Amino acid sequence: TLMNNAGTADIGSASVLEQYANWRRRDQATLARITHGLVKLFGLPLPGFGHARALGLTAFDLLPGAKSLFARHAMGRSGTLPRLACGRGLIE
Repeated sequence: TLMNNAGTADIGSASVLEQYANWRRRDQATLARITHGLVKLFGLPLPGFGHARALGLTAFDLLPGAKSLFARHAMGRSGTLPRLACGRGLIE
């Protein structure tokens, strides 16, 4: 990581931008796998499977915090986040 005169990372440097891109790429790939799995799961034409899906959705709806946790993951707001994404400045 390149440093500027203040001794902090230069957020415009190629290495910092590449690190950020790799970080977000992993998050995007994880979310793509999850949503693809949900599409496959809900598309299974097995007899009686509709009742199991309905039960699963009801359980998901009733579990405290499940929807907000899923939403945070879907929005990329979970795990280790960049300082700016957390509302903090680049320099403390």
